[in-house]
Amino acid sequence: GDETDYNGFIPWTPKLLEEFQKQKGYDLKPYIPMWFMGKLTDQAQRAKADYYDVWSAMFATNFFDVLADWNQKNNMEDLRHIGASSVPIAMIHNEGDFFRDMRHVNVPGIDNLNRIGPGLVANWTKLASSAAHLFGRPKAWEEEGGGGGDLGKFVADYHFARGVTALQLRAGGGFGGSAISWYVNRLGYLLSIGRPAAQVAMYYPTNSVWVGDEASIDVTFKLTQQLFEHQIDFDYLDEQVLTTVGTLEGGGLKNLSGQVYRGIVIPSSTVITRAALDRLRTFAAQGGKVVFVGRT
Repeated sequence: GDETDYNGFIPWTPKLLEEFQKQKGYDLKPYIPMWFMGKLTDQAQRAKADYYDVWSAMFATNFFDVLADWNQKNNMEDLRHIGASSVPIAMIHNEGDFFRDMRHVNVPGIDNLNRIGPGLVANWTKLASSAAHLFGRPKAWEEEGGGGGDLGKFVADYHFARGVTALQLRAGGGFGGSAISWYVNRLGYLLSIGRPAAQVAMYYPTNSVWVGDEASIDVTFKLTQQLFEHQIDFDYLDEQVLTTVGTLEGGGLKNLSGQVYRGIVIPSSTVITRAALDRLRTFAAQGGKVVFVGRT
């Protein structure tokens, strides 16, 4: 699956108003014109955030989950990435919620779009491996995972170091890459049969972007770069794992891969759900470490 998204559109489906009323308890229609009239009032921004919450859940349930179930029943794997993976803010605009979409995808993915090379920072590759780790998937996929030559090897290793284990090699131009193909297949297999071991999680502030705080994503990726530069491995942590999928165990939070997080970093954020905040309090009370950075 390649770039499944609503690029350039405001997502809509005939049942949305009905579903919105059912979930949120109020009528969305009066707020829709406000979204096209410049700066939003606080009330209109909150309604837009509620709208993102509703349509992204419908998108995940009615599209991604259906495809993944079909593949699983037919002994196939759904390899999929969404939208412009290398532009995280665009993924929230166009898909609503990356981790909701990837929850049931058999092999969560991304696409580097030629944005990986020496001297470049590309920590969004962690989105795919984090989704795989959170939801108990042994593999994470990259559409553009390397190829021939020094740059191709660099791109492959960059992904492996960040937990992406199923790489698609670019083979154009008479590429005779038997050695790199063997290397990628073998190392991808070995990494896929291991268990992720990072003990630090970085909360992904999708909710804050929904209420207009787009700077929260920039802060998140600056913090993740600091973790890398201090040799601290981590996963992005989403709302689902924090509140429903993850289990509190022995002073840590365990995901579906059996990996246990001992520390959770909350980047500069505008909002967090009450359920997530309650779970963080319980996590901390049982011995986990919670670090808020910036706005709280």
